[in-house]
Amino acid sequence: MLIKMNIEKIYNFYPVFGISLIIVLFNLLTIGSPVGIVITVVQYAIVGYLLIRKFYSTALFWHFFFICTGISLVSISGMDGGETMRLYNYASIKFIGPISLCYILSIVFFIIALFNKKARIQIPELLFVFKILLFLAISGDVIGILGFCFKSGYYLPDFIKYNIYIWMSIILLYDILVFVNNEMIRRIYFVSAPMLCGAIIASVLGYFCGVRTTYGILEIPLMSDVCYFGFLTLFALFYSKRHKIFIVIAIMGYFYLNMLAMTGKAVIMVAIALIYIIYLIFFDSNFKQHNKKYLFPIKSFVISGLVGIAIEIPILMADTTSLTGIKINAALSIFSGDIGDVSNSPATRIAEIANFYYNNRNNIFHLLFGNGYGGYFTDELGLLNGLDLRGGWSEDVIRTGRFSSAHDTFSVVPLLNGTVGFLLLMVIGYKFFKKVNRNYLYFAVVPWIIFTFYFNPLYAFCTLFFLTGAQYKSV
Repeated sequence: MLIKMNIEKIYNFYPVFGISLIIVLFNLLTIGSPVGIVITVVQYAIVGYLLIRKFYSTALFWHFFFICTGISLVSISGMDGGETMRLYNYASIKFIGPISLCYILSIVFFIIALFNKKARIQIPELLFVFKILLFLAISGDVIGILGFCFKSGYYLPDFIKYNIYIWMSIILLYDILVFVNNEMIRRIYFVSAPMLCGAIIASVLGYFCGVRTTYGILEIPLMSDVCYFGFLTLFALFYSKRHKIFIVIAIMGYFYLNMLAMTGKAVIMVAIALIYIIYLIFFDSNFKQHNKKYLFPIKSFVISGLVGIAIEIPILMADTTSLTGIKINAALSIFSGDIGDVSNSPATRIAEIANFYYNNRNNIFHLLFGNGYGGYFTDELGLLNGLDLRGGWSEDVIRTGRFSSAHDTFSVVPLLNGTVGFLLLMVIGYKFFKKVNRNYLYFAVVPWIIFTFYFNPLYAFCTLFFLTGAQYKSV
């Protein structure tokens, strides 16, 4: 019993914060270097040992934790040599071709789950997500394969890329459904905040140590993938009863990094998060009752933060040399009312959506169920003319005019899975967004479902981790 109590201390705030900080900082500092394999070997040894001992829930917990604290090729794509650079961290070290070693281990969990006679499917909410993902995968493959057979122009690399994304998400979600238990859910809930805080501070330290990437011609901080969910620390501050000073420091670090390099999606996500927090503080009776003791300092902190943001935004918008200023202006350009005034990035996304629906105006099947994996759209409307498409697609794709991928959920999901697939994902988003006042980790569904579905597998895996922790009844 004493040994078990000592082991349980690992899952407390400070140990998790320290472990996350060390792993993420090490991964950042060793990008492209075989030295990174040192800590990766230890991580795989831990998970492997737990698997051999048949501690499946604990092994799966650490498998997810190590994935979430990894760095993906998507994140380093802007670095010099990022397109071909090799990564040696737990999440990205390759087994063969595009298949990462962590994918193989996830499949091992899946096989064990299939033959585990004691296993039973748990968590109805995540089972609902599982069924929808399975529908998207099967329909996307069937339509895609038919496209390869009967239509020219289907693109095999994207067929493979989207298959890896969706099937690995399904496999990991099945692993959760079989092996998760109440203790694992509780652990994930309580380690999510310190893991995020550690990753954010590590990214700040990495920036000071010279770890940078580029966006176009701009040099920007390189943040670990899980920092994409850093806005969850805004909620953690109000839902955590202790360690608030560490969370405040992490929030400051998150905004510091984003002032240097906030993407357009991050601008919108932070805005949504702040609006929701204002709603909770001033209008949600359950939240106010739960935070009765701290309500006045919470209101003071939020109001002060909003005043600071209101002062800072015009300064950032006026700075045309910063990515944050460019992206804020780009996000606001959507509401200009004139398509000609919309910035390049959002204009590209609008063109993708419009062209998909126009391409399939006479094909109700593709309109409803998409073109499948490997399918494409063409610029019949001419909305991409004059836009800078470099970086979004390869030169070959731009030359052929057959775009087999798209940016963001609103364009890529209709392309691959049609209006039906898109609406099913929106149902997931709506279903979970309604429950944010019960558990803030539900908010992780916003960047995944609303903005980045099919984009970065690591974002999907992080979201599944957080949504598992969201099953903990915190309020």
